Amino acid sequence: MKPDFAFEVSWEVCNKVGGIYRVVQSKIGQMKSYYDDSYILIGPYIADKVKGEFVEEEPPMEMKKSIEELSSVGAVAHFGRWRTFGMPKVILIDFSNCFGLANDIKSFNWEHFKIDSLNTDFYDYDYPILWANLAGRFIESFKKHNSEKKVVAHFHEWLSGAGLLYLKARKAKVGCVFTTHATVMGRTLAGGNKDLTYLFDSGWDFDEKAKEFKIQTKHQTEKASAQNADVFTTVSEITGKEAKLLLGREPEVIVENGLDASSFPTFEEASVKHRLFREKMRNFLMKMFYPYYAIDLEKSLSFFVAGRYEFYSKGLNVLIDALGELNKKLKKSRINKTIFVFFFIPADNEVINSELMKAKGYFEDMMDSYEENENEIRQRIFYSLFSSKNLPLKKILGKDFYTKFSKIRDIIKNKGDAPVCTHIIHNRSDLILSALRANNLINSKDSKVKVVYYPIYLTGVDGLLDLDYFEALSACHLSVFPSMYEPWGYTPLESISFGVPSITTDLAGFGRFIREKGLEGKGVYVLDFEGKEYQERVAQLADTMLDYCKKNQSERIKLKMKAKNTSYKADWSELGKKYFKAHEMAIEGKG
Repeated sequence: MKPDFAFEVSWEVCNKVGGIYRVVQSKIGQMKSYYDDSYILIGPYIADKVKGEFVEEEPPMEMKKSIEELSSVGAVAHFGRWRTFGMPKVILIDFSNCFGLANDIKSFNWEHFKIDSLNTDFYDYDYPILWANLAGRFIESFKKHNSEKKVVAHFHEWLSGAGLLYLKARKAKVGCVFTTHATVMGRTLAGGNKDLTYLFDSGWDFDEKAKEFKIQTKHQTEKASAQNADVFTTVSEITGKEAKLLLGREPEVIVENGLDASSFPTFEEASVKHRLFREKMRNFLMKMFYPYYAIDLEKSLSFFVAGRYEFYSKGLNVLIDALGELNKKLKKSRINKTIFVFFFIPADNEVINSELMKAKGYFEDMMDSYEENENEIRQRIFYSLFSSKNLPLKKILGKDFYTKFSKIRDIIKNKGDAPVCTHIIHNRSDLILSALRANNLINSKDSKVKVVYYPIYLTGVDGLLDLDYFEALSACHLSVFPSMYEPWGYTPLESISFGVPSITTDLAGFGRFIREKGLEGKGVYVLDFEGKEYQERVAQLADTMLDYCKKNQSERIKLKMKAKNTSYKADWSELGKKYFKAHEMAIEGKG
């Protein structure tokens, strides 16, 4: 019962907002290998987002009538290709002339599904339900004009739910699949520092709680979509349990999030990238710390955490408290290493720290001067080696360069602690900075754990580190994601795909997946957070990081190799089959 046409509907098609963009984009190759050009993605047409992402083309004959019919209500359906691997067919719907339909769509959803959408935010709710309804209309029209074809439509998250609901209310003969990646209620509670264990034990009426939290319209849309889909899916076993409790339906298929292994470097390539980008990262650390005190960067390790600023959901509070404990343990131990921990967490910031910019400018001036004198310096070094004479630094560098070096060193020399944040943060009560101060992680000279809070997106051209996300990831030794609420968790999977070992938890879908597959310890640490007290979680994370710090280079390399091998277990060539199963079930009406 393979569908003749498969439509995949997501607000994040050609519109990078969050993790679903990565889900949809990364599996395009696998979807096309199964459906070929009968696989079509539908997303919103947002003018400033489509540049570089979308190539418009003449629509094929089987779609022209449906595009024309959509234009009768003021919508413009742009047909083309997503400028990414596989160049799949895409329909992007411009709904900017259709805002007058919003109230009619709300009335339609109330009449058929009792979704109360009075007093909703225009941009936050009305935009996606208007676009999704138009996507549903397009699919209905396409099926009408291609009635002999088997059509499946796969909808992601509540934002696309209005399209599914339109098709079901209209009794369109289209197999409908709905995937919830994270429930509205679950994300709201986790953001308020509520453990999911608390959720299961609460005994709440969740529909009433949704009203109390002012999320009832999104919750109702999500619940109606889950309950009316032919096949309901979630991205992990833990999210399936959550959905059964909150949405009243157990998923028929778990569609875990994978990655396309062919798009990531081999272990050998990743090793080369690690050395290359590690040197760039060390150069940055010199500029940040050397004006205050010297550090032996050869005896250092770099850890990182990355993602949205979700302080409790991402477990940033647990991480910072654990780093405080790690700092104490390292001071008492004989481990002669300095640990740099990067927080790649975008936050509201003003400008780059002026002292850091000054140091950066002087360091670059020094490097330029060194390159000008490099030949002479190299000759003096070789002379010293072959003549067995221990020349003083002043003679090796040369009088002029040594004088300039000494002068600049004195100019940039600062007293006190090195900065914690690369930028000036707007919010003086910033949760990350407050937690770091509470744990005395203020980059003092005697601290074994140094923090680099990097509150901007990594573009590769930010004027500081000048590495993009994957380059910065490659430069590090360990990634740490102590998630308290993570339906799946792409970041640790991306990390091990570059051969960088990762820490996750059993409250993350990816952590559960690793345990289910018997891969724990093979490049991925899975912490036991479920049902544990806060201090137990902190202690467990601190001990796990300390265990990694104790490893020698040979042991770290072996762990990197295991991490890379583990990443292949989450390749779309295997996980994509779950999508095909869900689609076939929807066509058969077995949901």
